[in-house]
Amino acid sequence: MTGYIGYLPTADGRPFDPGEKSLSSLKRCLSPLQQEWKEALNRADEQDTFRKEAQAHARTKLLQ
Repeated sequence: MTGYIGYLPTADGRPFDPGEKSLSSLKRCLSPLQQEWKEALNRADEQDTFRKEAQAHARTKLLQ
């Protein structure tokens, strides 16, 4: 069995097309893609946490 048929998005939404490769070669291609997704998710979590803290701070200012 070679290649992957389907849709795998990159972290920025572009389609990932590895072409016809062996499964071991595909795994090597996916490793950087997985790291890219982890970094994107961490950035999203940090931004979400920052936004929630800013909103909580703004609420306390309004209540004072």
